[in-house]
Amino acid sequence: MTRPDHGHNITPMSDEQLDHILASASATLTSTVKNSTDVNVLLGRLLGIRPDKSLAALQPFMARIRLRRILGELYRAEVLTESLVKIAPDSEILASVSSALRLAFVKACADNFEDVEDLVHLLNVAVARALAATMSPTETNDTLLEGYISALLRALVIALGRCLSWASDLAIDLPHIPKANNEIATRDLCGVDLCRHEIGSIQMLYNFIWDEKTVWPAALENQARNKSDLIGNGIYRIRSMAPFQFMATGSLDDRRVCSSSSVSL
Repeated sequence: MTRPDHGHNITPMSDEQLDHILASASATLTSTVKNSTDVNVLLGRLLGIRPDKSLAALQPFMARIRLRRILGELYRAEVLTESLVKIAPDSEILASVSSALRLAFVKACADNFEDVEDLVHLLNVAVARALAATMSPTETNDTLLEGYISALLRALVIALGRCLSWASDLAIDLPHIPKANNEIATRDLCGVDLCRHEIGSIQMLYNFIWDEKTVWPAALENQARNKSDLIGNGIYRIRSMAPFQFMATGSLDDRRVCSSSSVSL
């Protein structure tokens, strides 16, 4: 025979009381995430061990490519955020995500290694606000639309998380990358065998220089020749392109331009 569980004598909560407790807990969690600017600490704890970098990833020109890869992904995040803001133009939390993202995007557009640590901070803010947005779903009278908004937010969090991870990784590596403070060295592909490197699209290499000793992956060789100008002594420079054309899927809408205009958080 078992002893009666005295817990059964507790009066059960009503549905209204339970809803109030859950709403309060959700609001507290949302506020904590929204106000956090140290998301990277959380990601670091989740990831645990940082894998060692190969020598290829620590080449000066690869540092430049890694920075531009972040910009390309930030552009993707911008497109997602614009779609969300158009769907819910009155959402204050989505507006806050957009302003935080714009600051990070403009900082990345500078293409400057000295800005990487600031970029990490700005991405922390953007990720925190995007996470807060996922926990404060936009309510509409259309279930399918709400599902679409949720899918866009998930894609946005993934894109921003990827940017934050890449930027944090680059910030850690920069002190160990030789000649990272040398503008020419980080754009110099002369005599380099690129077949061992993950380059992505040729657009990633705008303003880089190369020569006939540069070994291109088969997929990029013709593109490099078609998109470069001879600048003398057998040296070529890949023509400047809008920073938004990085994506491997092809040309992006280049109506935007990077600007130094500030956007308040």
